[in-house]
Amino acid sequence: MYQVLLIDDEPWALYGLKTLIDWEALGYCIAGEAENGLKAMELLNKGNIDVAISDIRMPGMDGIQLMETIQEEKLPVEVIFVSGYSEFEYARKAVRYGAFDYLLKQVSAEELTDVLRRLSDALKGREQGAPDPLKEGAHLSHMMTEVMRDIDEGFPRDILLNELAKKYSISSGHLSNLIKKETGSTYTEHITRRRIEKAKELLKDDSLSILEVAEQVGYGDYFYFTKLFKRQTGLSPSKYRKEQ
Repeated sequence: MYQVLLIDDEPWALYGLKTLIDWEALGYCIAGEAENGLKAMELLNKGNIDVAISDIRMPGMDGIQLMETIQEEKLPVEVIFVSGYSEFEYARKAVRYGAFDYLLKQVSAEELTDVLRRLSDALKGREQGAPDPLKEGAHLSHMMTEVMRDIDEGFPRDILLNELAKKYSISSGHLSNLIKKETGSTYTEHITRRRIEKAKELLKDDSLSILEVAEQVGYGDYFYFTKLFKRQTGLSPSKYRKEQ
């Protein structure tokens, strides 16, 4: 059986997870509990844990910090987050650091069972020498980190989606879907948002004209930039500057 460590600073949450499903019927055994990441690391370093199911916000060491430490120490532990926080940034960080899945409290028995079955299949496949979907997921997460870095560094110029797709040897359609999953926005929406965010910063510099700001964030057309900026912020660039 796969050994599971439950991590949460709320006793009721730990009890709820323990009694939610028939763990042994799914091939898992609750091997321990911890109230935060620091206590969890003490138990994980003993080397007999296969799966950690953790909350995100905890005192001492939170779930994301725990995930980072597991990665840094190269512990053979898969992590599932069960959190009351639905903010996209938490989920994105969890996936980026290699978490197997991210569930929201109150998680249902069906949801947890589905995740554990998928994890069990992945672990068994790895033990049998099959292609490791967990490593493939980590590779995908790393690739998306690089893609987002390329976008963040190059958004002032026209970055074509097919150029990025060619660089990472995937189709434009697949990359577009991955970006939507990563950011919650389409490729074009994400580029526009990054440009407007940068424009807001530049507008604080009174030495720059509105046209110069527009050009520095990738818009050569003053009127189009003004229209787009107002659509995104509710204010024209000049009015936004005055209110800062």
